[in-house]
Amino acid sequence: MSGKHRKTSSGQKRPMVAVLGTGTMGEAMARNIAAAGLGVRAWNRNRARAEPLAGAGATVCDTPAEACRGADVVLTALANEKVVAEVMDQARDGLGGHPMWVQTCTVSPDGGRRLAEQASRLNVPYVEAPLLGTKEPAVAGTLTILAASPQQDARERVRPVLEAVGSRTVWLDDVGQPSSLKLAYNAWVLTTVEGIAESLTLAGTLGVDPHLVIDVIDGSGLDSPYVQSKGPRMLDDDLDTPSFPLEAAEKDAGLITDTARRRPAPGHRGSRARTPRPCGRRRTRSRGRCRDLPCVPPGCDLTRPSFERGEGGTMTGAGIAAARSSTAQLAEIVPQVDDVQWELPSACDGWRIIDVVAHLAALASEAVDPPPPDPSLPKNRERYHDVRVDERRGWSHEDVLDEWRRSSPRQLDLLEAAQEPPGAGEPVEVPGLGTYPRHLLANTMAFNVFCHLRNDMLAPDGPLPFTLPEPADDQVAPAVEFMLAGLPQMQGPELTVTVNRPIVLDLTGPGATTVTILPANGPTGQLTVTPGADATTQVRSTALDFIAWATTRKPWRDYCSITGDASAATPFLDCLNII
Repeated sequence: MSGKHRKTSSGQKRPMVAVLGTGTMGEAMARNIAAAGLGVRAWNRNRARAEPLAGAGATVCDTPAEACRGADVVLTALANEKVVAEVMDQARDGLGGHPMWVQTCTVSPDGGRRLAEQASRLNVPYVEAPLLGTKEPAVAGTLTILAASPQQDARERVRPVLEAVGSRTVWLDDVGQPSSLKLAYNAWVLTTVEGIAESLTLAGTLGVDPHLVIDVIDGSGLDSPYVQSKGPRMLDDDLDTPSFPLEAAEKDAGLITDTARRRPAPGHRGSRARTPRPCGRRRTRSRGRCRDLPCVPPGCDLTRPSFERGEGGTMTGAGIAAARSSTAQLAEIVPQVDDVQWELPSACDGWRIIDVVAHLAALASEAVDPPPPDPSLPKNRERYHDVRVDERRGWSHEDVLDEWRRSSPRQLDLLEAAQEPPGAGEPVEVPGLGTYPRHLLANTMAFNVFCHLRNDMLAPDGPLPFTLPEPADDQVAPAVEFMLAGLPQMQGPELTVTVNRPIVLDLTGPGATTVTILPANGPTGQLTVTPGADATTQVRSTALDFIAWATTRKPWRDYCSITGDASAATPFLDCLNII
């Protein structure tokens, strides 16, 4: 039974509350709202998740608009800003009564302000109201709500709802401030969880009983109920019934680091974009480790220099930022995919949607635990990919996702460390694909995640009907930079012989760049890619399309225009296949 019962007083109007999103938090809040004597109309994308609320007296609705009709308050408890905005647009036809919109999802401060602007367009009053607390306080009705609203009468209008779901409401002055405070609070939570996990792991590694860590903290100035709650559960491996989904923690960590980058505080590590790593289950597998196109190559440990110092490209944070951005977008998509959709064929030939994630999980796993070289594996990189994906075909969806969730944040942290001198410029050989400065390995991950997510998983080319914002320059440019660095190296003589005179590649739109591809100097030389336009034969395409056709996902003839001598460019374009 829900934790609190606050019936409305006799003769008082019984408010009707539309609850949009009945996941862990939304369902608990809906039950407490109903138990407090308020009317509830519930909607969830997966209706089956909302059906149990009918037993608590709620009306389960088929659409957001239906749920909102006649409501005095609309409470959104959804995954992220994008989903919130989409669902409220879908609810538009049900908002004629101008209900108060209470938005509880954790978003960035700018996201909170964008949603307030959307509320203004929808002509509904808005309360930004992120929540402090996880499943247990949500069920008990003891959440803390951080709130702000542009409307003067908001506090009284939403008071019955907030009292039903929480034990404390902290009102702030302006929209955006609740989200700022929530991110600061979550930074403390994630840092605490990571600190507990790392301390317990360190103790065990050093041969000390990890239980003693909890014992010596108990009663000290550093003790807290959180330590005493989470620590024993970690030691007992009690991680199968999480109070808060790992995907949501990763999303919040991304919001923290993205916000810190935009407004870095002096000395704050968030400005260095180090994503906290929520603690997940450690599993030992009997299956072989995967070796795939490496964001850290086989036999290359980013924590140990392994090659002579060499010249590299310009070191910036663009590659790692792009890798984090695309990984965060994939993390937004993953919870929306159901078991049937995981089995759908992707646009990557021979791979299902779950196989694409298995491929990315393999890269991440290998990055954090580099295996020794195995000469029995295929030398051809595409066959190499298939072998490592095939090793995971017997795994459950959850096992594949668990590997990806566990390893990807650590992979990103390693790649970020590779941006630092003096090792960032070291040449790193990627077997079969060439040699790259160590810092450019972050761009390989940016390319890999972006390309698979945008071209193989999501519509219109893939089968998943989810949408993301249009990609911007900061996501596309690092992927293109890696592709151009790999272009002279990946295919060898068969591509080299197709270029007999300089060819300009002019890429437009997000990720725009212009380079000239020069013929090899001598029979054993490589093509050279130089900045700028220094030839009369020019191939023009958008950079986004280049990612698709240069990897042979799409025919180049549909996306390129050639000026000058087409006969000079055509053999090159026919042969090009960047892996």
